[in-house]
Amino acid sequence: MKFINNMINSDVKTKILYLSHFTPYDGIEHAGGQILNFYLKKIAVSGKFDVDLVSFVNKVDLGKIDVENFGIKFHPVIREKCFREFIGNILSINSKYNPKSRYCGIITWNAANLFLAKIRELRNSGYIPDIIILDWTQLVLIIDDVKKIYPEAIYISSEQDVTYLGKRREAEKERLSVRLFIKKEIAKTCKKFELQALSKSDLVITYNEKDRNLLIADGINQKSVKMLAPYFHKTAAKRAVSNNDIIFFGYMRRFENVNAVTWFIDNVMPKINDLPCRFVVVGGGLDDDLKALENQKIVFTGFVPEIDSYFSKAMCFAAPLNYGAGIKIKVIEALYSGIPVLTNKIGIEGIPAVKGKDYIHCENAADYSEAIRKIYLKTEKVVDGSESIKRNFDYVKSAEEYISLIEKIGNEKRCC
Repeated sequence: MKFINNMINSDVKTKILYLSHFTPYDGIEHAGGQILNFYLKKIAVSGKFDVDLVSFVNKVDLGKIDVENFGIKFHPVIREKCFREFIGNILSINSKYNPKSRYCGIITWNAANLFLAKIRELRNSGYIPDIIILDWTQLVLIIDDVKKIYPEAIYISSEQDVTYLGKRREAEKERLSVRLFIKKEIAKTCKKFELQALSKSDLVITYNEKDRNLLIADGINQKSVKMLAPYFHKTAAKRAVSNNDIIFFGYMRRFENVNAVTWFIDNVMPKINDLPCRFVVVGGGLDDDLKALENQKIVFTGFVPEIDSYFSKAMCFAAPLNYGAGIKIKVIEALYSGIPVLTNKIGIEGIPAVKGKDYIHCENAADYSEAIRKIYLKTEKVVDGSESIKRNFDYVKSAEEYISLIEKIGNEKRCC
């Protein structure tokens, strides 16, 4: 019977419903969006699946969305300022601020219900997917609600970051007792509900070995967790140092990037004030508070269409990251370019790079300032992590393996 079903369904494509907290498009600035954009479109253009995408989108970004050019049917959940949204936000206060809320403060009750309403529309129209992929923890957390709509689907949860790890780090950095208590409760709640949601997934995707091992250690079945190589921009420019710039690269609406930049300005720049070096922060999402820090030695470029020339010409790259979870794409991209990379335990986690060979390990302001001084004076041992990145992060091969796995899962779903 299974053979007959295979014959009947051989020309039927597996239907994938992709649920994302962000809408991907070519040129999206943040690293997680770029990973999503790469894998979603690779799946779509393989020709093996029918892909539908449901995601939040702001009206201002609608013109950038290009997924339909790749054969993806797009079902936007548009967020806009209106009376209904205002009421929904009021009703969402508990989900946003209660440290025991199952939404963990990263998605509101209103946002979840707007998303679920769109999925119900699809169900009511007769659309039945074989596989549902939930991307970002915000949507992984509502897996029970989605299963009520589509109980028969196979579920894949894509963990861009292990969110409870990031929440735990926020708590560890807190010094005020009341806020420390609240953040610890949020971290505990997030761990509880994130792991519960992942345990109900048929397949869990991480983008580095460190996150995979963490989830397995915390009880997720080893056989259900697969690691994909994260997508990153491969700098084409050859290293041709022509300035003494220290660069940082990242989307400046992310708290961990803002914290890293302001920490470096406050703690490292005063120690190298005698050197003719600039700290150049490359990336969009700047606000007025950051721009106010600009002077002759501190430069904010805002969004740039390409990063290659900065990696090529600058003296070194610094990533003093104190917060966040998951793998740091900015560090991978810098290592790939061959620029000397200065970063810490959080910046390098999940990346198989050798301290002193592939990058320079720094944990405090003195470490960073000393390394920068040695690089400027050319007394620091030359480090280059490009070969390590090439060897360990083949995302094209990873995409091919992922597509084959999804195809196998889809065929088994339809035939059994």
